[in-house]
Order: sequence, then structure tokens, then C-alpha cells
Amino acid sequence: MIRYALLKENQLEAFREFSRWIFNETFAPTNSAESMQAYMDEAFTREQFLKEFHEPGAISCLALNDETIIGYFRIRRNSEADHWLGENNLELQRFYLHPEYQGQGIAQDMMKLVYEYCKDCEWIWLGVWEQNPRAVQFYKKCGFERFAEHHFKMGEELQTDWLMRKRIIQT
Repeated sequence: MIRYALLKENQLEAFREFSRWIFNETFAPTNSAESMQAYMDEAFTREQFLKEFHEPGAISCLALNDETIIGYFRIRRNSEADHWLGENNLELQRFYLHPEYQGQGIAQDMMKLVYEYCKDCEWIWLGVWEQNPRAVQFYKKCGFERFAEHHFKMGEELQTDWLMRKRIIQT
């Protein structure tokens, strides 16, 4: 049975290992090994995960099959999109689901939880790599629309992320 729970500090190591695995699974086929390794060496350290766990206003929610992590999302306050969306917004910084569980409605259930956590915000926004068509299509299906772009550094490579938004509170 799939259940959802906020990340606890005693789950950080298992969460970090799953995060490393799912990131590699998702992006290694379309990026150089050198760029992947450089990024993972920086972004997936114990120290970075502990820092993110304690970031004020940020939450990570796990999708669990029994006690096994099969997916997660992370929401945080980030002012990067304020000049487009105003200050009442939250970033959906990460959203991943194990490939074996895709197509079963779990991602839609996770997105419903995202909306619940963001219910007092005018906007939710995210960055998605322009060369990740499956993710782009999923976000469009969920009602997100492209509004801008920014650059993401993967090792030494500069990539373009599309910024997508969804209005939560109608003004």
C-alpha cells in the first residue's frame, strides 16, 4: 500500500541514496558521465541533504511502498520567480517517481498533495529541463504552463530549464 509522509531526519540517508539513484536513472542517458558525476558530487552530499532538510519553509514529502521510498517531492520558498509571479508563490523544486510505479496514478496523487501544501499560494512554479519531454508533458497535463526559462549547470554544461507555473489561488 502506498502512503505519503513528510521526510524525517532519520530517513535522510535512505532518501539521499534514492535521490542519487533516481536522478542518475532520469538524466544519465542524456548527459555525459563527467557532467553527471560533477553535479552529483556537489548536489548529493550528506551535508547538502542536511542543509536542505533544515531549510526554513521547505518540505520534502515521500511516497512510500511499505517503508521503501518510491518517490518524493520537495517544495520551498524561492524568490527567483517573484518578479513574474509576485511574492505569493512556492517552488516545486523536485518531483520524482520510481519508473516501476509510473502510470499507476501515484504521480497524480503526489501532485494533489503538492496542491494541498501550496493551497495558500497564488502560484506554484517549477523548472524542468527542456529535453525532458515526459516530465514537460506530465506538468502540462497537470495544468502548468511555461512562462520563462533559466539556466541550470550540470557539471560544466549549461542547460536550459523551462519555468512552468500553475495558479492555485484565483485573484
